[in-house]
Amino acid sequence: GVAVLSVYGLGEEGPEKLDSRLFARMPESGMASLLNDVVDQVLRARRAQEFREVVVLCDGKGTIWDAAAARPVLSDAIWILDFFHAAENLMKAATAIFGDTAEAKRWHRQQREKLQLDERGVDHAIRSMCRYRRLMPADCKERKVVRNAIQYFRDNRARMQYAQFIALGLPIGSGPVESAAKNLVQARLKRSGMRWSHQGGQHVLDLRAYLKSDRWEPMWSSLTSVA
Repeated sequence: GVAVLSVYGLGEEGPEKLDSRLFARMPESGMASLLNDVVDQVLRARRAQEFREVVVLCDGKGTIWDAAAARPVLSDAIWILDFFHAAENLMKAATAIFGDTAEAKRWHRQQREKLQLDERGVDHAIRSMCRYRRLMPADCKERKVVRNAIQYFRDNRARMQYAQFIALGLPIGSGPVESAAKNLVQARLKRSGMRWSHQGGQHVLDLRAYLKSDRWEPMWSSLTSVA
């Protein structure tokens, strides 16, 4: 499990990242330790300064949303579904409806732009998918793909108000988390032939989290002063 806690300011071209803390945990049930790390840092940050908004941004896995929603410190956060996961599901629907064609790419591009810039973009996408779904044979597998995409959009409707989020100067993509998963975990722990114990892997992740968060020197200074 990987998480990133970032502080943003308003730059000339949108949200500007000012600082980040990276967290990683070996496989665990319910991401309890990972969320504990994040919540602890959110509390520390809020004690240090005021923030206009607190945002929880992740993909559409229900288990992640449920685990985060159970933490009181995040109860007043704005919940955002990663835009690129939304666009990916939209592409699945486009391919199911039109096949691997230029028409699929055109429809996807049109709906993607509406989803990002139109306040009713989610409703437009759902209506369009429903219209095409009704024209598809009842027993074809592509119809099921479109049905799943429609349900995904309905389940996440409140988290997909991207035009409003952008107007508020909020990030809508979880790219930093994807990057952290690659640089923090995969580049070190998933090399050919590697095997890790739970404890040993966690020690490495803890050290890399300090390194990749640009906090190695403060951590080392603190450690040596205690020793």
